[in-house]
Amino acid sequence: MDRSRKLEFELLADRPEDVPLVIDWWRTIWADRIGEDVDIAREQLRSSLKSSGLPIHILATVDGRPVGSAALKDQELAELFPDYHYWLGSVFVEANSRGEKIASRLSQRVVEMAKLLQLPHLYLQTIDLEGGLYADLGWEAIGEFTSQGRACPAHVEEAVGAMKIIRSRPGHEIILSNYYQANLAHFKKWSPLMPRTHHSVASWSLRLIEREKEFEEDRSVHFIGTNDSESQLIGTCSISNIVRGVFQSCHMGYSVDRNFEGQGKMQEIVEHTIGYVFSELKLHRIIANHMPANTRSEALLKRLGFEREGYAKRFLQIDGKWEDHVLNSLINKDYKE
Repeated sequence: MDRSRKLEFELLADRPEDVPLVIDWWRTIWADRIGEDVDIAREQLRSSLKSSGLPIHILATVDGRPVGSAALKDQELAELFPDYHYWLGSVFVEANSRGEKIASRLSQRVVEMAKLLQLPHLYLQTIDLEGGLYADLGWEAIGEFTSQGRACPAHVEEAVGAMKIIRSRPGHEIILSNYYQANLAHFKKWSPLMPRTHHSVASWSLRLIEREKEFEEDRSVHFIGTNDSESQLIGTCSISNIVRGVFQSCHMGYSVDRNFEGQGKMQEIVEHTIGYVFSELKLHRIIANHMPANTRSEALLKRLGFEREGYAKRFLQIDGKWEDHVLNSLINKDYKE
């Protein structure tokens, strides 16, 4: 770009008068998504600008004139990717301004915003199966999807903030309370009924102290996956009922935030836990059970090498009802007496 021209980035929310222009841009390439009623599309975009959360729309201007836009969204093409959250989307540069790396700058600005918000990752969907511009910027392909018999554009991802896996400890009561409170509805059908205050900060403070005692006594260990600053919890994996002697076994339970389902985070946390159990605790067997309807859990355990060993009717009281469970275990092949 000519250095005499000044490229700046502004929030579309601060320039609502440019909404009609942005909709006109979008209709040139995404007419099927925008629909025929332009007025409705404009009103929907204006309404989204009033939100304090996502989406966030960014406008690129040169010498004050709008030349492109991009957005940080919670979801994109939800009918195709219902389990993927946090997207770079709606990247557009007007024809007369292409070839000046404005699209790259817009994309990088959205990535910077995602980092400031401490999002764990960012996804995008592009028509270039080789990644094109985004491959050059360091994005990695994670799959190609099919919709209604047609090949869907490549879907690529950039890691914004790596997840770290640590043992929960006193000091984590706030993020644990936030995590379970935010996922009450998500976890409800897989969880026992609990008192209303079970996931309060005060309750978690006491629970974490008790867990420290259990850890010191070789009775349990609880891992959590968090963002780098430990301000957001992504998932959990707990080892409990550790029994030594002739049994040398434990039970394992796990959960993942609804916004991170289908992204490999749960498997990453569980794999870490399995490694700890077999290499550090040196146990012989890990037992993990799931309800028959929990197909995600079933698939996860299969990927990790667990084998089905039985079926227990009316095994646990879940959400107020006695539920059947599939019984599974993983044997430590390197176990030494």
